[in-house]
Amino acid sequence: MEEKKEEIIYGAKAAAKYLGMNRRTVHRLILQGIFPKHIEEIPVGEDREMSIKVWKKIDLDGYKPQIRTKGRPKATMSK
Repeated sequence: MEEKKEEIIYGAKAAAKYLGMNRRTVHRLILQGIFPKHIEEIPVGEDREMSIKVWKKIDLDGYKPQIRTKGRPKATMSK
């Protein structure tokens, strides 16, 4: 991986924090195939059965607008 460290996000927890959602939502979106594809999966643990997914910040930045809600409609003042 050649990216600078500040351009990389390690793990669903960090990705969730970066996007302003919780880790469980990130995992649900991954399972649904909606979340951006990770660039690498790093095996962890003694038996290497678990892994940490790694994303580029730019990929998550491109995803941010898709998850933001439009919010409440603005009230119009009638005369």
